[in-house]
Amino acid sequence: MRTLSSLFTACITFLENIRNIGDTDKLDYLKRNELRMSNIITLFSMLIVIIYGAINLNKFPVVGILNFASIGFLLVVFLLNARKKYMFAKLWLLFSLLSLCAVVNLLIPHVATFYLLCALTAGLMVFHARWVQFILIIFVSLAITAPNYIQLPVAYIVKLSGGRMLFNSVFGICCLSALIIYIQYIQRQYQKKIVKQNSYITGLNNDLKNLFAVIAHDFLSPLQSSHYVLDKIKKKELQGEEKEIGIEQISRQVFALQDNLKGILEWSRHNLEGLQPQPQRINLASFSQAIIDSVEDRYILKNIRFDLDIPIEFNIYADPVHMGIVFRNILDNAWKFSFPNSTISICARSTGKEIQYKVSDQGLGIPQEVLDGIFSRFNQPRFGTSGERGSGLGLVLVKRLLKANKGAIVAESSLNQGTSMTIYMPHSPL
Repeated sequence: MRTLSSLFTACITFLENIRNIGDTDKLDYLKRNELRMSNIITLFSMLIVIIYGAINLNKFPVVGILNFASIGFLLVVFLLNARKKYMFAKLWLLFSLLSLCAVVNLLIPHVATFYLLCALTAGLMVFHARWVQFILIIFVSLAITAPNYIQLPVAYIVKLSGGRMLFNSVFGICCLSALIIYIQYIQRQYQKKIVKQNSYITGLNNDLKNLFAVIAHDFLSPLQSSHYVLDKIKKKELQGEEKEIGIEQISRQVFALQDNLKGILEWSRHNLEGLQPQPQRINLASFSQAIIDSVEDRYILKNIRFDLDIPIEFNIYADPVHMGIVFRNILDNAWKFSFPNSTISICARSTGKEIQYKVSDQGLGIPQEVLDGIFSRFNQPRFGTSGERGSGLGLVLVKRLLKANKGAIVAESSLNQGTSMTIYMPHSPL
């Protein structure tokens, strides 16, 4: 039983390798499936030719030799696909199959009719130019009808027995049916892909609608507020402590605008260009400290302290730009929703194959109805403990970036007690 299972696995692997000859990431869905279809047709054509070559070699040696000789022609298809000459490969495959079937159909009248129809079906599906399709139809029509009007001077041309004609007919119909079913399968998969893409585009459009609403509010309101304070300072209506409070307020508004703009730019860039990580080794302790140092001034405003507990030997394997966005978003949320004079704890632990990186704050917490979908959809912006406002896009982007880097994130929260964000990342390879 184990031997049969191993043999089946080996056969599947062989078929996959043959099917993917010449495949690259640069091919779109349709081109990739056309390539795979040409490889599969070539492989099964070779098997059919070998079967008929063995059958014909005894009674029809010329046809049998022709069958075996055509194998070399079919192997050229794999060579052309491997060299990325996809169009030449398709043309050569069609030429080889049509030539073989047409000649055999003349040597043994009507024996290859169904195989000519198979070649016609494949050609019409692969070649979309009208003139090519027209030539194919004319050629196949002539090849099928030619034996009725042309008789080659070959001594062994005889009428096949009823049993052989029945075998050829049934086998040919099976091949034609299998080809049509395979083509229909590709079309169904393509339809599913289109539906999935439409759903994704609809989601992006909904996010854009919400994003424009956020931009209108998050940019206009702080600018109006800052303009109001600056106008009072210019008119010297604010003096002393009131002036300092006004400047501090403007500073907070500028920080908020900067964060919102960064979040929107990062979100749009990753939605337009896709996520293509460039992973490298990252030391968690030094990387986390650098992120904290880069935004230290804003934490001073709320007198927030950090409790950092990360072993110096912990390293992860990820894109540093992506992880910078992830860490800044999580720390920024912790800062916004932490109460003044509180502590943000950052710790890391090894769980075997991965590292658990946890950021915990002592803040407002997240309502359960928001927590349930916090990583999967656009959320309405929430206000921090000092009136800070986010874009509502950060954690959606965080999850996408972590997924692209083979990581994951889990959120836990209790109202008015705080929130914990736990990231799971694979260890860096030695």
